[in-house]
Amino acid sequence: MRNVVLALLAYAMLTGCSARAGMTVAQAIHLCRQGARNERVQTGGVVSTVLGTRVTRSGPHLGFIITTPGGKHAQRRLHVRVETNVGITGPIPLTRGDHVQIVGELACDDHVLHWTHHDPEGRDPGGYVLVDGRIYQ
Repeated sequence: MRNVVLALLAYAMLTGCSARAGMTVAQAIHLCRQGARNERVQTGGVVSTVLGTRVTRSGPHLGFIITTPGGKHAQRRLHVRVETNVGITGPIPLTRGDHVQIVGELACDDHVLHWTHHDPEGRDPGGYVLVDGRIYQ
């Protein structure tokens, strides 16, 4: 039952029913070019590369690259690097070709999608990675 509730919550966020869900990656990059610092995004895409896990000062992070629609021009695609703290989410079984939905924060300085998990200290709204019907947050 918990998975059904979480999936419905994810669906509401991904379809724009939540004001906290964010904007597309293309919209966020546009704002970054205008001087923004970090922008909350929601995106979906296909995993093109799994970079593996590396340990940072904030814990172990799984890196992967997704290919996502590029905005107004449907034929354009964006390749977005995602870093998610698997010390918080637990392991995320990803392979090339997996379809994912993500809510997180695009850092304008490096165009990497961060905060794809909840914030244990409650300072950031956090996000999630949805893959194969399961939410990792």
